[in-house]
Amino acid sequence: LKANGVPGTFFDVGMNAEANPALVQQEIAQGNIVANHTYSHLDLTVLPLWRAKLEIRAGNWVLQGITGREPTLFRSPYGALELTDSQSATHQNLASSLGMQPVGWNVDPLDWTRPGVQEIVRAAASSSAGDQVILLHDGGGDRSQTVAALPYIIAQMHARGYVFVTPDHPDSSPGSP
Repeated sequence: LKANGVPGTFFDVGMNAEANPALVQQEIAQGNIVANHTYSHLDLTVLPLWRAKLEIRAGNWVLQGITGREPTLFRSPYGALELTDSQSATHQNLASSLGMQPVGWNVDPLDWTRPGVQEIVRAAASSSAGDQVILLHDGGGDRSQTVAALPYIIAQMHARGYVFVTPDHPDSSPGSP
């Protein structure tokens, strides 16, 4: 990302951040956004409301302790709160009720399954949607394919006229695409 002048938004899992605070500080130092992805990556829709709130708050507490800033962006594990209509009404606006901006995505190349660099690039850069939020993973195992695919994704998106922005500043880009 840094080599290509692209800002990233890292939705960090609190317990992973707690174990790797230097990595979180590096994300900030390189100009990226650090955001909340809960404390332990549980599916919030199957938890009691009090526990779901605790997962979000605990993720914030850890990240604020490391960065000195309280995260304002939130992505729920599995997109369960942002992308589905099946969650219970009590969970539907959970992140917003805690003062956070929920962030979903509309392009998921399933890079975590390690389908190969070419497949990750194809899946990430083939959408024709105007505004795209591409979900890539940097944790949970071997991410070498994702890392190798990233420069190609960036180049293809730039060639198509896309400008990279972060969810907290979506209006930073000029018009279409």
